Amino acid sequence: MRRQHRSAIFISFVLPAAIAAIACASDKTTGKIAFHSNREGTYSIYVIDPDGTDLRRVTDGVARGLCPDWSPDGSAIVYVSDGDIHILKVSDDSSKVTPKRVATGRQPDWSPDGEWIAYECEGNICVIDTGGERQRRLTNHPAEDSRPDWSPDGRQILFNSERDGNLEIYIMDANGDNIVRLTETEESEWFPRWSPDGQRIAFWLTTDETATGDIYTMATDGSDRQQLTNHEATDEDPVWSPDGSQIAFHTYRDSANCEIYVMDADGGNPRRLTNNPAHDAWPAWGQ
Repeated sequence: MRRQHRSAIFISFVLPAAIAAIACASDKTTGKIAFHSNREGTYSIYVIDPDGTDLRRVTDGVARGLCPDWSPDGSAIVYVSDGDIHILKVSDDSSKVTPKRVATGRQPDWSPDGEWIAYECEGNICVIDTGGERQRRLTNHPAEDSRPDWSPDGRQILFNSERDGNLEIYIMDANGDNIVRLTETEESEWFPRWSPDGQRIAFWLTTDETATGDIYTMATDGSDRQQLTNHEATDEDPVWSPDGSQIAFHTYRDSANCEIYVMDADGGNPRRLTNNPAHDAWPAWGQ
């Protein structure tokens, strides 16, 4: 939500408007951004405030931690460690908490109701309950299906697939039915992410063999493509803020290593969130 500036004659009107503007600006920086980094040697999961403050490691730094995603209530993180998917309750002392293993796979994504984890399992999309007891395979195709993302209402799942030649974005019902291809281009479209209101999909589009590319959004039927970034370096892996006003992503635009950036949802006002010689990537924005 953008700050509104309105002229007023009486200070009784000006002061409340100013207070409201400050409150709106604060709303844009709520939640925590999780990401993985090897800044202390082993890849681990870190969390940081959207303004770049309060950085801390939440995994133990011994076992690898990759590809985090938040639970809907912001109390836990699901992530990948040595080929297995784990759930960790996040607290001030998370690095001393033993995570719970729930499945073998990668690229986990938590369902909006908090009951299920979608993930890639042996080149297909699977779901499993957070207790790790009930697994279902949703896709079964010779090509690789990957990078699932639940719709905000939990009824559909986006995913990537090469089943039609190059990497494209598909959508299906949450039970695996009604698979529809949303993109059909010569480029490759990666990392699809629903906006919180379910109206847009953010993704990374690459146009050459070097896999450099930029971040785009489109309508949920694949129409109305809009380019948000335009940089000679790679901008990728977009994820929306909880209120939909901003997008976090990782990029190589400042150096050979990868950093986390945040920008407005229309691509404006990009700013660097992390600044470290290590590799900071795969942001996930929680409540």
